[in-house]
Amino acid sequence: MRVYVSTSFANKEEAKEVMEQFRSLGFTISHDWTEEKTEGESGESLKDFLQRCAVLDFQGVQNCDLFFLINDTRAKGAFTELGMAIAYEKAIIITRHSTVDNIFSRLVDVMKFETIQDGISAAVGYRRGVEGRRS
Repeated sequence: MRVYVSTSFANKEEAKEVMEQFRSLGFTISHDWTEEKTEGESGESLKDFLQRCAVLDFQGVQNCDLFFLINDTRAKGAFTELGMAIAYEKAIIITRHSTVDNIFSRLVDVMKFETIQDGISAAVGYRRGVEGRRS
């Protein structure tokens, strides 16, 4: 199962840790944006780099089976990604759901958890359910 982990860019170290946990549980990361670095980029080069990053992030959401949001007050782009996940009808898990109140987190199919570990456990359960329906 492919998962896209979303949060603020400022929170990328925690995102890396969560992605590693998912990998250790047999999940595939649809796009690891945590390796993207803007150091050394400026002007047109920076603009082109950010455009490439946006395309890769978009494709990561588009190609995932499960969208996993680590809620963060700085997560501006993550809420755009959340909107894409909703539009693409992805399974959605939001952790730290009380950190930022977003109206779209109230949608019926959105799973909400206060802790990241509870969200990861729910992802494992979701995968089992999907795999059980396939067999």
